[in-house]
Amino acid sequence: MANEQLLRDRGIEPQVLDAAVSSLSQKKAFIAQLQIENSTGGETETDIAYMVFDPFAEYGIDLYLMFDRHSDAVDGFLQKTKYRDSLAKYMRVQHRLLTMGNQYDPASIQLDPDKGDSVISFGFASYGIPQDIAFFRFLRGQAFVNGNVLERIELVNEQSFMHGGSRYQNYRKVAYFTKTEDGSYLIDSYTITADGNRWGKSFRSVTKVKFIQYRDAEGHTVQLAPDMPVDFDEADFEAVRVKLDRTLPIWGKEIRKRGFDLPLPVGIQGIYRYQEDNIDFTSFTIDGSSDFELIFDPQGSGADVYTNMGGLRADLYVLPFLNFSAFVGKAKSNADLKIKTTDEFRDFIDWTGGDMPEFIDLNLDLNVNLAGVGMTTALGYKDIFGSLTASYAQSVTEGAGTSTNIWTLNPIAGYQFPEYRLRLLVGAEYVGINSEMLGTIEMEDGSQFDFNIGVTTNEWSGVLGIHKEFGSHMEFVLMYGRGEDRESFTATLGYRH
Repeated sequence: MANEQLLRDRGIEPQVLDAAVSSLSQKKAFIAQLQIENSTGGETETDIAYMVFDPFAEYGIDLYLMFDRHSDAVDGFLQKTKYRDSLAKYMRVQHRLLTMGNQYDPASIQLDPDKGDSVISFGFASYGIPQDIAFFRFLRGQAFVNGNVLERIELVNEQSFMHGGSRYQNYRKVAYFTKTEDGSYLIDSYTITADGNRWGKSFRSVTKVKFIQYRDAEGHTVQLAPDMPVDFDEADFEAVRVKLDRTLPIWGKEIRKRGFDLPLPVGIQGIYRYQEDNIDFTSFTIDGSSDFELIFDPQGSGADVYTNMGGLRADLYVLPFLNFSAFVGKAKSNADLKIKTTDEFRDFIDWTGGDMPEFIDLNLDLNVNLAGVGMTTALGYKDIFGSLTASYAQSVTEGAGTSTNIWTLNPIAGYQFPEYRLRLLVGAEYVGINSEMLGTIEMEDGSQFDFNIGVTTNEWSGVLGIHKEFGSHMEFVLMYGRGEDRESFTATLGYRH
């Protein structure tokens, strides 16, 4: 692209811009020292670690952090463990970037109009940055060039942003480069300075990284800091290995290379659903006999059913476009039945007073247990996507011991706003159930009878909703559905890992 040519004309490959996001993108083994200082509410925590990255290991990519066993920089084992786990998590994100396309946006590369030929500015692509570090979309980069030599790249936020539960007011990353004999560039060092607020307290974080040694696939090394260690005695250093890519979803790496960020493969969600159904009756059977229809007419009879359901759902992405799920739930339904009477009704009960009622009203409270499985397939192009979810559930009514088979189908189309991790959803919902309502009615005198009521309802309704992601782990879905005979409201809060 013409924009990238601005860098190539100066002997700089555009991919060096990705090193401002991930040092692993240099595709060389390296050892680097990290010095971290975090200050919150007047208290300061410091630590020193060594990062070792080897993409040429016989068993695959190796990435681990070495900590001095004798360091008391961070007080307390639990505090140190929590801090170092978060550092390991950050390094996993850095590794994930290797499986994606360019992080920089080629169309954004341009000469800085205020600084002439010495500064080239750029931004980041909407699909090049995973959710874990989505805040990079709020950063603007500048590459400082002296003649045809790249000296440094600076990233500065253009607005405040939320990340990891904190509000960042100021973020600045400065990476310095060294030019090798073959004309390529390697990061010599970088510093990240961040200021913001967390839980009502101001904080400041400063991370300084110095690269000690690089090594290519042939074993050739470039030593940038000969006086710093490259060998670590296990007696003096503790290794924290970083768990890298996941087995699932299958073909996940290939999809990321095409510029798509995938959700984490395993999820669990809490679900609440409120639903109102308008049901028409088609037949009445009491204790196995349809004689009941002589006095009560199923045509014109019906029920309004109000259901509150809570449940848990677990899901797994086996393929990037294929998700399997299982769920359990418990529902409480209140059914207002209106039973239409016939002319024979008066004689049957020996009616003597006033006008004969046209309808008999009954109210049923039902407690129902549900369990089921589902499958979702999805596809997308840029900001537009579509999905189809099919599920089967069986409900068992407590007390009556009766069961109902429930089939659902949800075709959904949507549009996403990558900067806000927000999706707008529109589609339809099909709910197919048994064409009968089974249960038991207990009378005031203690007698009871079983009923079987034939039912019919319009199975389809339209749906509209939003899907909001908070980082890479939390998600919230809100859906509203409305059809001829059904109205529903569904809220889902989930965690992905």
